[in-house]
Amino acid sequence: MSKTIASPKQILVRALITIVAIAVIALIIAPSTPAQPKSQRNLLNRLAQTTGTDPASLTFRAGREYLDDQQWAKAQEKFDQLVTSFPSDKLIDQALYWLAYSQIKLEEFGQSKKTLTELFAKFPNSNWTREGRTLWVLVPGNPPLTPADNDPDELKAAALQALFQADLNRGIAVAADFLKPGSSASSGLKSVALSLLAHNGGTQATPIILGVATNETDTKIRRRAISMLGSTRDDSVIGPLRDFALNSKESEIVEAALYAIGQHSSPQAIVVLGEIATSNRPNNVRKIAISSIAQRTGDPAVDQLLKIYDADQSIEIRRTVIAGFAGRRSPRAAQKLLEIARNSDNIELRKAAINGIARRSSVLGESAIDSLLSLYETEKNEELKDQIIGSLAFSNDKRVSSKLIDIARNPQLPIERRKRAIGWLSRSRDPEVLKFLEDLLK
Repeated sequence: MSKTIASPKQILVRALITIVAIAVIALIIAPSTPAQPKSQRNLLNRLAQTTGTDPASLTFRAGREYLDDQQWAKAQEKFDQLVTSFPSDKLIDQALYWLAYSQIKLEEFGQSKKTLTELFAKFPNSNWTREGRTLWVLVPGNPPLTPADNDPDELKAAALQALFQADLNRGIAVAADFLKPGSSASSGLKSVALSLLAHNGGTQATPIILGVATNETDTKIRRRAISMLGSTRDDSVIGPLRDFALNSKESEIVEAALYAIGQHSSPQAIVVLGEIATSNRPNNVRKIAISSIAQRTGDPAVDQLLKIYDADQSIEIRRTVIAGFAGRRSPRAAQKLLEIARNSDNIELRKAAINGIARRSSVLGESAIDSLLSLYETEKNEELKDQIIGSLAFSNDKRVSSKLIDIARNPQLPIERRKRAIGWLSRSRDPEVLKFLEDLLK
């Protein structure tokens, strides 16, 4: 059998990929340097912002947070859990990419190769597959990836990556030329140029990206540019992002601006998110802004959530704010939840607050359980009493088990509540609970 001889184009491509691989390996696998944290933060800003409360979104967000904290093993566990448990979810391509990234950081190269192979096979047209090709060359022993014959821009993309590594200023100049109004560059090449500028160009690249965000006619490229503004440390982008979010009529542009504002580290960003949350924009836009506020750390986020709740009478908006309170450690957030649970004139908001307090029990433990048990004793509404006990039922706290036993024993209480209490007790392995259940059968 004759041996296939590589064409000059293939030889050049492989050489360029090798150059890029060496440079990227130095950034990702080499020991940390003072500049590495910023590089990693910029990389993590590429993660899609998820505001859903479904299990897959929550798992993805947990993995993202572990990546941000450089806890690679825990991030790997979460992304692997998402891929295994929710194989048809819309986040799977991203999860596979970040799973492979975590595995490389842990030097689990064999697993990373399998993960990337799965990503390429299942999502050949995903942007995350394109990004995964860069990770592929970091795995020792992986055969070179030959650029797709039907993608004439891949050679230029590889060359541009190599130029950024060899001479940053020249790389920025070439990328800027690709992104000028009227450029004949393809959308794929523009995307590569934007990525390289955002992750390597610093403040020098901000005006270029902002120009694309403002003037680009391709909505997909414009949306990508807007999203990338969130990874800058330049406060000058906050004003334009605010304008996109509050005034654009294109939902994709609005969502990209919200994502970018949510990712920006400036204190002014949270003020703008609060302004959007209390604006006359559609509720879905306002809810994304509220969720972004809730994910930020510190007292200013709690200040904004309190302000939004008190300023808006919409049940839908208030429920979103309550969900934000539930995820925070702040005593003021806990106090507001308890206040709503006790005093709101809307039963749905009271239920949401009760659930919020119960969610905090996994974070704050005894204080949240004390609040719910106290609320149960003073509450007059039977429906809310059932809600309170139901919210506590999955706790392993002994005080909760004792309360459920008291309810099951009390002949003055509604029979349905007593039956539910017995059902919830069936999850316990506490000897006292088992004895009580046995005594009921005598």
